[in-house]
Amino acid sequence: ELYEIRAKIASGQKDSTAIALFLTCSGELSRLPWESWELGAEFDSTVIIARSPTNINHQVQTVKRPRKPRILAILGDDTAIDLNSDRSTIDTLQSTAKIEFVTWEAEQSAESIKQQIRQALTDERGWEILFFAGHSCETTITGGELAIAPNIALSVSEIAEDLKTAQANGLQFALFNSCSGLSIANSLIDLGLSQVAIMREPVHNKVAQVFLVHFVEALANHQNVHQALVDARKYLKQQNL
Repeated sequence: ELYEIRAKIASGQKDSTAIALFLTCSGELSRLPWESWELGAEFDSTVIIARSPTNINHQVQTVKRPRKPRILAILGDDTAIDLNSDRSTIDTLQSTAKIEFVTWEAEQSAESIKQQIRQALTDERGWEILFFAGHSCETTITGGELAIAPNIALSVSEIAEDLKTAQANGLQFALFNSCSGLSIANSLIDLGLSQVAIMREPVHNKVAQVFLVHFVEALANHQNVHQALVDARKYLKQQNL
């Protein structure tokens, strides 16, 4: 059933230039590991696979500023995982980006933590990158949930308007270094965000940490988001992680 895709790639080859294959799929098809489909070995060209959304319902006019990129890093519930490594990795970008962390505090109320995140998202100075580390899960109604503290969850639907404001102020990319993020990615793209990176399935904390290190290293070397993802995935495969 994939013959037509292979044939189309073969017919489009003109030289050894890399071919970008954008896949749009929904439902159970979206759960397949398309990125690991090794098409390059069959053709003269390198085939880079990326996912494209089925639709984008909202187009948000983004303000782009000539400045050092600003990163909002939210560190959520760290039960049974170590987020200090994530923080240290993001910190390595301090020379090339302005980074601000939002973390929960003991005895802090759920409403207080949520308000803290909302205020950060809607900061008038804006952000280019949104980063989240912790636990997350898929939901069908609320667009996915983020565990922002022990026993406290924040749904994407709760901060939808704040995310729109963040996009209008410059937000271009979001990375969720947490489990089961398909519904989160779909929700953010549906809100108009152009690029989102997530972990599709439950992932071991060590794998998430190693992935982040190599992804951030690629960004620091001025690679674009997609190439950074490709390189990080390649490294994980080489290490059998």
